[in-house]
Amino acid sequence: DGVARAAQFNGPLDVAVTRDKTRAIVCDSANHRIRSVSLQDGNVTTLAGSGSVLGSFADADGPAAGFNYPSGVSLEPTTGEYVVIADTLNMRIRKLMLAPPHEVTTLAGASEVVSGAYQRGFQDGDATAAALFSAPRAVAFAADGQSVYVADTGNHRVRKVTLPTTEGDPATVSSLAGAPPAGGGGPGAA
Repeated sequence: DGVARAAQFNGPLDVAVTRDKTRAIVCDSANHRIRSVSLQDGNVTTLAGSGSVLGSFADADGPAAGFNYPSGVSLEPTTGEYVVIADTLNMRIRKLMLAPPHEVTTLAGASEVVSGAYQRGFQDGDATAAALFSAPRAVAFAADGQSVYVADTGNHRVRKVTLPTTEGDPATVSSLAGAPPAGGGGPGAA
């Protein structure tokens, strides 16, 4: 963290600008952090992520949260209260509240640790109990804020996370387009 050019990044991969256009939210991928850059003076602060050298996983507030190569970020379009993040090597889609204490939760992805690494996989369904991803790299909100589209790179698919309309209900994950193995641009399968 620091002022403008004194701050250091390690492999920033994606940026989302807040609704009030005062901050850029940055996936500082190789530092395993989500950072905020003031668009007025360049001041950089860490919103979330422990910065563990090898990456980590934890749903927690601010610096206690763990990421592993976050690579995509998208601002919730209706309220601007949070961003979603493609937490690539944790095989999950995460939610980060922009107001302190910067709570981080898992929105989708039920990967389990096997031999010290989160397992890649493919499964649609309940977002946190069943859905599996393989190296998700990019996320984009639908204009109405009801769905998040995910570039599920390792599964060669575009996936859709449908957010719940009732508090306490789970989000659901479905496949929108694509199927393994990698294709050459021909007709896709959904």
